[in-house]
Amino acid sequence: GGLVALYSLSRKHSNICFRLIVFHLFSQSQLIGPPQPIVAIVGDDTILPCHLEPAMDVGALPVEWTRPDLNPQFVHTWREGVELLVDHHPSYEGRTSLFMDKLKDGDISLKLS
Repeated sequence: GGLVALYSLSRKHSNICFRLIVFHLFSQSQLIGPPQPIVAIVGDDTILPCHLEPAMDVGALPVEWTRPDLNPQFVHTWREGVELLVDHHPSYEGRTSLFMDKLKDGDISLKLS
């Protein structure tokens, strides 16, 4: 099973949709993200906020941030406590990160640089 959240990131003259998938079984947690699209300026750091409620440690769970309009669609992948860099879209190489110290609290926000 998995939880899915959709994000809209608005930039001047374009909207970008991100999808977050957290894979886990038998959990009562829900993904909580912003109610409105995130507005960002090209070149600035942007955070796509997301956390599980109630909080649970996601450090050992697979987490995938994707952009369905890209091929490959993977923007950031976390599996078995490791960030995977394979099969990511080249335009996001070295530009994404999770907040490692917050994974234990269910925070799976993505930072775009």
